[in-house]
Amino acid sequence: MTYRRFHLLFNAPVMLALAILVVIQGTTAATMGLLAGLCLLVVTVTFPWDNWAVRRGVWEFGDGTVWFRVRALPIEEVAFFVIQTIEVALLTLLLMPLHQAPAPLDIEPSLPTLLTCAVLVLVVVGLYRPCLRLRQRRPDTTYAVHLLYWISPFLIIQWIIGWEVLISEWVALVGATIAVGTYLTMADVAAVRRGIWFFDHAQVQPTRLWGILPWEEMAFFYLTSLLVAQSMILLAPAGVR
Repeated sequence: MTYRRFHLLFNAPVMLALAILVVIQGTTAATMGLLAGLCLLVVTVTFPWDNWAVRRGVWEFGDGTVWFRVRALPIEEVAFFVIQTIEVALLTLLLMPLHQAPAPLDIEPSLPTLLTCAVLVLVVVGLYRPCLRLRQRRPDTTYAVHLLYWISPFLIIQWIIGWEVLISEWVALVGATIAVGTYLTMADVAAVRRGIWFFDHAQVQPTRLWGILPWEEMAFFYLTSLLVAQSMILLAPAGVR
């Protein structure tokens, strides 16, 4: 099976179903514009992270399974960034009306909040060398360190700035994260079994789902889904949440 066929079988039907439901529910041009902007942001931030991992050989793609590459990444992999973002964002939009706060909350970062974010950035910079040494001593931590070092600051900063809003929309946040994260994990198992992509066992931990999928890969789907859901909730117009 090719990566393109994988998208057609596993992702296209899900996106179509969610899009139909969002249209039925009713949406605005501003919300769709937000979704487009979020897709662009995700591609911009994720591309260098994924490109580094493929160049290092943390994971690679089977012969004849991809169409063409942009640098080290198959175009289908770049498309996946957009696909996952759309799936999570649309499901978040569908779930937000199920549990709304009594009144829309505004996000107004205070000076202490901004200073806390600045301190976090300094901590992340300070952790770069220790993380690098850990990967050198323990190559099997490469995927875990690469994932957690990249995504943790984004998740934490969003909670520092908008924790009240995120808590008020916990149904959408938890629902979208678990639903999409679980679905993509199961689809990933099917893809690995068919040889569409595979992992370097020397650069991942030995704990694997059904002996196939590294736990880091499962964490990737849940954490990235959480990040997209959080972003959609925080950036959505007040009338939507």
